[in-house]
Amino acid sequence: MKQSSTKYVFITGTLLLTVAGVLTRIIGFFYRIFLSRTIGAEALGIYQLIAPVTALGFAITAAGIQTSVSKYVSAEMGRKNPAGANLYLAIGLFLSLILSTLTGLFIHQNAAFLSHAWLGDPRCIPLLQVLSFSFVPCCIHACINGYYYGIRKSFLPAFCQVFEQCFRVGSVMRSRRIVVTFDGEPVVQKKRPILAPGEMEQVVLTPAMFAAHPNVQDIKISIEEA
Repeated sequence: MKQSSTKYVFITGTLLLTVAGVLTRIIGFFYRIFLSRTIGAEALGIYQLIAPVTALGFAITAAGIQTSVSKYVSAEMGRKNPAGANLYLAIGLFLSLILSTLTGLFIHQNAAFLSHAWLGDPRCIPLLQVLSFSFVPCCIHACINGYYYGIRKSFLPAFCQVFEQCFRVGSVMRSRRIVVTFDGEPVVQKKRPILAPGEMEQVVLTPAMFAAHPNVQDIKISIEEA
């Protein structure tokens, strides 16, 4: 019976994390489309330049600690020792907070050097300075996720993964006005929050519109700042 319960927890946890991962990738796909069309290819390229710094910083401050917390918490829970599991979480948080604080300070103080010597673009300086403040909350999040992986409760990490991505995308959504013109005459004007400027799912050109303009030669659809 115990083995069956363990298999059920493993399967459900795997499915939850898989679904969460797929959802975040899909949301991230549309997020990239939005960024590329909003800030332009050049600005998006500059934004992508700091990705190696982000990955390296996370590897230094949280990645290994998250795995260790998950492993040792799981071991303590297997011994029916929740106090020991909480102790490993506290140790992981302590180490991660120290490393993330030091890493953030280093990046913030040396943003100019890293931008010129490593990334080769001084326009990355303000991005690195902002990035430096993200390591502490990122590490707290990673350690808590590791704890929940260890106690075999994957719902919270999966939910947080999707919620974080939705919040990131939702925070950059803007209110825009969709305009459709027939031969220069506006026939549709809608103001709505729009994620990707190319999406037109709520623009419906009804037969009545075409009946009112039987000789239309030019149809234009544009998205403008509201």
